[in-house]
Amino acid sequence: MGQAKEIFQRYKKANNLVQGSGLGSHICCTIAKKLGAEIKLDENYKEGARFLMIL
Repeated sequence: MGQAKEIFQRYKKANNLVQGSGLGSHICCTIAKKLGAEIKLDENYKEGARFLMIL
């Protein structure tokens, strides 16, 4: 669960060996909050990553 909460922080990446700045999930989280929604990482999904936006 530790990484699941941290992934939405600015400049946090789950894997430093892949390309990217670590801003994408933070931006999505900010947009969700502005819409009155919530975004979560589906930790039960095991074939990559799946994010849920709950309106």
